[in-house]
Amino acid sequence: MPLNDADLDLIARDPALPGLRLALDGNALRARLGTGPLVPRYLRYKPGETCTAHFDDGGAGVTLRAVTAGRYATYRAREEWRRPEVRFLDEFRAVVLPGTLDRAIKAARHLLDPDRAAALLAALIGAGNDRLVILKHKPGRRLVARIDRDGRPFALLKAVPPRDYDALLASARLAETRTGAPVLAGDPRRGITVQAWIEGRTADPHRAGPQDFARIGKALARLHRQGGEGVAVRNGTPDHAFTNAPPGRADHPCTEALAALAGLLPALAPQCHALAGWLGPALARAGGDAPCHGDFSADQVILSGQGVRFIDWDRAAPGPALADPGSFLARLDADVELDGLPPARAARLGRAFLQGYGPAPEIAPWRAAALAALVCEPFRSRAPDWPGKAQALLRKAADHAGRWGALARALDHARIAPGIAAALGAPLRLDPPEPLRDRPGRRALIAYRGRTPDGPFEVYGKLRAKGLDRRTPSLHRRLTKAGFDGEVGVPEALGLLPEVGVWLQQRVRGRLLTELLDAPDTAPVRAAGRALARLHGLDPGRIGDAPEWAMRDELAVMRDALDRAAAARPGLRPALAALGAELVARTEALPPAPCRGIHRDFYPDQVIVAPGKVWLLDLDLFSLGDPAIDIANFIAHLREYALRRDAAPPDTHEDAFLSGYAQIAPLPDAGRLDVLARVSLARHVWIAQRVAGRGHVVEKVISLLARETAHAGQGAGRRS
Repeated sequence: MPLNDADLDLIARDPALPGLRLALDGNALRARLGTGPLVPRYLRYKPGETCTAHFDDGGAGVTLRAVTAGRYATYRAREEWRRPEVRFLDEFRAVVLPGTLDRAIKAARHLLDPDRAAALLAALIGAGNDRLVILKHKPGRRLVARIDRDGRPFALLKAVPPRDYDALLASARLAETRTGAPVLAGDPRRGITVQAWIEGRTADPHRAGPQDFARIGKALARLHRQGGEGVAVRNGTPDHAFTNAPPGRADHPCTEALAALAGLLPALAPQCHALAGWLGPALARAGGDAPCHGDFSADQVILSGQGVRFIDWDRAAPGPALADPGSFLARLDADVELDGLPPARAARLGRAFLQGYGPAPEIAPWRAAALAALVCEPFRSRAPDWPGKAQALLRKAADHAGRWGALARALDHARIAPGIAAALGAPLRLDPPEPLRDRPGRRALIAYRGRTPDGPFEVYGKLRAKGLDRRTPSLHRRLTKAGFDGEVGVPEALGLLPEVGVWLQQRVRGRLLTELLDAPDTAPVRAAGRALARLHGLDPGRIGDAPEWAMRDELAVMRDALDRAAAARPGLRPALAALGAELVARTEALPPAPCRGIHRDFYPDQVIVAPGKVWLLDLDLFSLGDPAIDIANFIAHLREYALRRDAAPPDTHEDAFLSGYAQIAPLPDAGRLDVLARVSLARHVWIAQRVAGRGHVVEKVISLLARETAHAGQGAGRRS
């Protein structure tokens, strides 16, 4: 295929591999070698290191290896490659080899040579009227062939590097157990297994019907529930063939695939990284050790009068059961994009499969991850429009991921650009969006930048994974109308992007208050106190509907944090249980307080300080509750920040904050602030474990809480 713009960009970005141009362009290689047609069959690319491309030439095939200067010198020195059939292309730092010279798959030199293949087959399975049909050759990794005897399929041969023979034989034995197809031969020296051919037809989604796919779903469910009984030919009690299966991967293959696509198409890098980062926690939540096929798709299923049989058990291992149906459905999705399967037919077959399999409520992230693992397939297969097809797979994976794909969708340039242009009321050129903060599966803050005819622009997008937040932008508008003066403000709500669950807000200028805490000047902290008091002073009736936040809710959050911390570090459980009980008792003894509009997550990161102006951020949790909760939470964060920085106790900042608040409104009772500050600080035992780089703070927080408990009635009260 001719090189497209993405190919040319890739070649330009990788000057270490001048042979990449030939690896990606079979016609150019053909012209350089003076051979017949070359059809690309396999491509493996490691940027800046090597690229291996295998082409079908009607015979044994040819393999091009493009490498760096250092490795090319090593290739040039190899005695075994000093033969006429090996071509060195010095100007491209590439070597072209016949398929028979696969250094890793030792059997290739026999299997791909018709004169030697017959003798090898006779030695393996006995003499017969045999013909070897090559099905797949991945240089250095695997060769798969069908053995026809007397003109009919007779056996399946697989060859791998000899070091991988034990794993190959284990998967063949597992297939024998599950399908009844016996292992006919094995050759550890050459890395070969031969297994009887399984009669039947492949479950091709272009031809198989919904009833076939329902049968496949039922068979897979039996595998997961009973270890595979009903899939194997014989009946009886479940066996334990999976106990010797190779362990599953630590990371889902989508992680590597998305990273590779980010390198191939840098414009998609933000979406790739976002999807990988958000899918990771979703997949990590799944437990279970069901016997899994590991690479399940319709082309791994044989339908016959004897029932449904699964083939190719090379990746079988215990693991999360939903990985298999997720992989199956993802392959149907890919067939729509890459193989012309009608979308309606794919949807109908997918529904029939799930009806047969049974309830699978948490399958979405597994389907998305399996589809994301295929995003580089269009590049590897050298599809003419591989960038467009790769982007289509990425987009569909993000859609299937549900809330776990929310950030990837919000970074999709084509999806978001029209909505941002509408919000700004002008045509625009959008730069690649930049995630500023994100909590996978929950929320994110995104910077959208670019240019309009009036000049550059920058707005922020607030993403909520569970659905578009319409309440907070409405709250911003109501707060502005309710009486904030010139000293305090909230960013202007600019518009909504409902299709990706994002609302847009003005980008305000200034310094984050956290960045100012190490300076001796306490004026910014005092200004934050005044701003919070003005928020608390607004008439709740003019703000509109807001949820109530009671002390029991505040305690529930603390209990949950302490429980999570204790589960993560069981050695802390007694101390945390005692701490939690003491704080619950003290909080429940507090008298009721008037409800006002409260921020509910007020700390220095939620404040931007500009000349003559304080901006309040992230009012997503705004509620009606006790104003002391906000004041105490801010104090707790000041103390945790000091512990994190190994700084002295932040008395001056606390005093400045409280005095600033008192300039506008009376402070709550000192004892009340003391108790609630400790409730807020207790949550940091879990936050410090969850946030990277804060683990060292855990014991410090517990120690500080213990000291403050021993001196109840002092702390925040004394400072106020």
